[in-house]
Amino acid sequence: MTPTNIDAKFRRAMIHITTLIHSTEIEKYVVGITATPVRRRYAYEREEFDLFFVIDQELTMNAALELEERCFAEIAESFDSSIYDKYHPEKRNTRYRRSAGGRNFEGPCYQLYIAGWRQSNCDG
Repeated sequence: MTPTNIDAKFRRAMIHITTLIHSTEIEKYVVGITATPVRRRYAYEREEFDLFFVIDQELTMNAALELEERCFAEIAESFDSSIYDKYHPEKRNTRYRRSAGGRNFEGPCYQLYIAGWRQSNCDG
C-alpha cells in the first residue's frame, strides 16, 4: 500500500472513529483488526461490548497493522479529547502491541474495527 493510500485511509478512519465515539450512548471503546469479524464480534459480545463497527476492510495484514498502530497513536496522544477519554481505560495508557492475533491470512481480508460499550452496559 502506498504511503498516500495509507494516509488517506488513516484520515478516513479517524473521522469515522471520532464520529462514532461522539455518540452519548458510547461509554468506552477499543480499535482493532481482524480477519475473522464474526468470531471477533462474538468474542466482544461475551465481554458485554454491544457495538461493533467496521471502519475499513479488504486490508492486507501489514496495512491493517499499520493503520491500527497509527490510529492507536493518534488516540493515545489526544489527552484532552473524548477520543482519548472514552478509549478503554485499561488499554489507552499502554504501549501499542503489534499483533494480528497469531494468524497470518493471505490477501486483503483484514478489517479495522471499533468495538464499544453502550452507556447502560457500563453502569453496573
